Amino acid sequence: MSYEKYQNALSAGRREYRARLLKGGYPYLPALDETLSFAQVEYEVNLGVCEVPMELIVGTKTKGRTNSFAANYMPLLEASSEFATKWIRLYTTLEEEGLRDPVKVYEFMNRFYVQEGNKRVSILKFLNAYSIPCSVIRIVPKRTDAKENEIYYEFLDFYEITGLNNVNFSEKGRFAKLLAQVGTPKGEKWTYDDRMEFDSVFFHFRNAFEAKGGSKLPITVGDAFLAFITVFGYQETRQKTEQEIKKDLSKIWDEFLVLTDEQSIELLMDPPKEEVSHNLYRNLLNLVLPDNASRVKIAFLYEKDHRSSSWTYSHELGRLYLENVFPGQVETKAFENIVAGENDLEKMEQVIKDGYNVLFTTTPVMIPASLKIAANHPDVKILNCSQNISHPTLRTYYARMYEAKFLAGIPTPEYSWTGVL
Repeated sequence: MSYEKYQNALSAGRREYRARLLKGGYPYLPALDETLSFAQVEYEVNLGVCEVPMELIVGTKTKGRTNSFAANYMPLLEASSEFATKWIRLYTTLEEEGLRDPVKVYEFMNRFYVQEGNKRVSILKFLNAYSIPCSVIRIVPKRTDAKENEIYYEFLDFYEITGLNNVNFSEKGRFAKLLAQVGTPKGEKWTYDDRMEFDSVFFHFRNAFEAKGGSKLPITVGDAFLAFITVFGYQETRQKTEQEIKKDLSKIWDEFLVLTDEQSIELLMDPPKEEVSHNLYRNLLNLVLPDNASRVKIAFLYEKDHRSSSWTYSHELGRLYLENVFPGQVETKAFENIVAGENDLEKMEQVIKDGYNVLFTTTPVMIPASLKIAANHPDVKILNCSQNISHPTLRTYYARMYEAKFLAGIPTPEYSWTGVL
């Protein structure tokens, strides 16, 4: 039986080998020593025994065993070789007794390279194991301004707080955003229970995400997880089954496509000329109206009331203007004194239940609730007043405030921003 397993692993290794060659890639395992010959090292630290995700074990420490494995860690040597005999014998031992000793690895840029235990890693990868206990020595590169290096140093800060190495991001700033979404107080380290709870949630999300084809997207599971809990909340996600996560993933799949797209947000820079303003406003409104809607009910949700807030008052003028420009077509209503994080989600659900099919959420603090509503009610159009928010399920708009600030003598950023629909 173990001989047949080796034959299957060998076939997988040869397929990977050929696929890499056809794409012009390196078909063997990378060796860390070769990578380090081009890098400057700051220091090394012994992390002790850690649980390491199998997907992050990507190569060997030295070049000695490189040609024995394909890039996916499957064997390449004939079944009649001494290497194969040892692989088969170890497979039987692991099957009967389990893993007794941790594998010795080096970590560099949150990727792991095996010094001792390559066959054990190969077998466990063949068996689709999720993780493996490893004795880890971390090699930290000198700090540079390279993007990958800056992300890694953010990871080191994240690791210091959480002790987790199974989360990776493709962009800067996302480790801090993840901690904020989870609700970690600044400077507070995670407990063992915190880690176990997060590992469980992240594991179920990973399964659901990959089952829907997420591994084909050029983003990390961490990128997708952060986008998911930004919409649905970490505490709520903790309570979901994998099947429920899959359903919610379908609602916001376009969010992940945005993470892969570097296109800038489309901005509406110039106001319409007076003689064509009514027609243009009608055309713009058509972009956000529900299909085949003969009468549109629009709810304006305000954080304050229009008598005490000039911000709310300016929106109220816009609401009244809508009714004036679209008599008989548009019905609007204002909802004031809504508290973000307390009753905003409840109020949005209520106005949708009352038949409102366009919602203006007029402050950035309502973004979390707006995203959740947009995901759960794709037939309802949500417009949030905020800057540079890139969510396909949520439209944003904003005033050209920098011009007024300039005239008032208020310092402004180097760049300018205008509203979007």
